[in-house]
Amino acid sequence: MRRRVEASEPGELDLVPLMNLVVCLVPLVLLGASLTPVGVIESQAPRFCTQCQGGGDGPTLGLMVHLGRDAIQVRASGDPALSEHPADLAPDDDAALYRLLADLKRRYPEETLVTVTADERVPYRRVVAALDTMRHQIDGPVPDREALARGVTATDERGRPRLLFPDVSFAVAR
Repeated sequence: MRRRVEASEPGELDLVPLMNLVVCLVPLVLLGASLTPVGVIESQAPRFCTQCQGGGDGPTLGLMVHLGRDAIQVRASGDPALSEHPADLAPDDDAALYRLLADLKRRYPEETLVTVTADERVPYRRVVAALDTMRHQIDGPVPDREALARGVTATDERGRPRLLFPDVSFAVAR
């Protein structure tokens, strides 16, 4: 004897266990997100006005540092020597970069902006090391990388760090 199979409506899904699981997992995900360290590089958006870079009314230095895989190139449109013959430094010579920037800061003390470009093949840690080199003035001479690494940041009369070029602006390298 054959049984007839009657078509019946499918039953409702029990979503309560699934919802309980989601309710338990959401706080864990939020807790994990709050404990995740996030690194931030303080920088400015690129500026397209050459007269508004330094914040003053006069012409600016127009300092640009290009981080390439084979060299670091420093160019300054407002400096006669660096506008015609940009400085080419070794790709990992932070001490030479610092000495050049410190010399420019002595000659142009009001200037605060440097525009940074980098090749896409330059490692991120190289960009961060160059940015660190550009920001704070070191107390004393910087003959080599070791002296730069152990250098003490110079401070002003209030104990705040003296800044070399604190306003970093990224631009697209073409």
